[in-house]
Amino acid sequence: MTEHHVRGKELVEDTIAMGAYNLDSHHGDRHVVNGMVKNEGEFQEPVNPYAISFQSLIPKGTECTNLVVTAAISASHVAYGSIRMEPVFMMLGQAGGLAAVSAVAQNTAVQAIDGNDIKEMLKSDPLVDGSRPEILIDNVEATFTGDWEVSNKKYTDHYYVNYLVTGGNKEKETQAVFSTDITEEGSYELFFYVTGEGRRDIKSRATKVPLTVASGNKTYDLFLDISKNKENWVSLGEFEIGSGSFTLTVNASGIQEEVIADAIILQEID
Repeated sequence: MTEHHVRGKELVEDTIAMGAYNLDSHHGDRHVVNGMVKNEGEFQEPVNPYAISFQSLIPKGTECTNLVVTAAISASHVAYGSIRMEPVFMMLGQAGGLAAVSAVAQNTAVQAIDGNDIKEMLKSDPLVDGSRPEILIDNVEATFTGDWEVSNKKYTDHYYVNYLVTGGNKEKETQAVFSTDITEEGSYELFFYVTGEGRRDIKSRATKVPLTVASGNKTYDLFLDISKNKENWVSLGEFEIGSGSFTLTVNASGIQEEVIADAIILQEID
């Protein structure tokens, strides 16, 4: 893992954990310059959430074939300054445990374990108890029509790499459609992520954004006030969702204020 991965300039495919803390390096020395004490070697740089590769946990095969490293992973000094957080170590530990179990079950070296298989295990059974995971749809998986802009403001809390924002749409149809296929029908609670501040040229956020939830032959219409609950998952309510196609449509057409589209979650209700 390098600074390029942490800054989102290079992406990984075998994601087994996420990081989000600043690029953080403490000073290595102090000097007196013109009567003033100066720190040397320190920097603090905010970053967006980023993916951590399974390969960073695995030593070279020529070094060790039965070891998975979940703390002192393969990372540059700059990257590790962000990675070194306890929640990240918890994720890396879970991924490492799955890799170790897989290696034993397959009677093979850890280098032969496919990181994408570990990724799928974490995605399909994150609690390792057989329960169905929540269904998350990010803006990169959604479809957009109209005038949307990609934003990844450094000091704006949002899900994953970026989010989309629009405003001032007087006539042009402007929509965001989050869609997926539901395998198990049932009762689900639906959440919408409201990011921090986005564009600075729009003074206010929309207080009545039309949303349409569609599942099978059922349709639910509701409104969302995105001027409140910033940097938070907002519940849109509980819905009976059938198996098959599911969509949530955000209709920003004709709305002068800022409208955002970042991510949604469907969480099955026991």
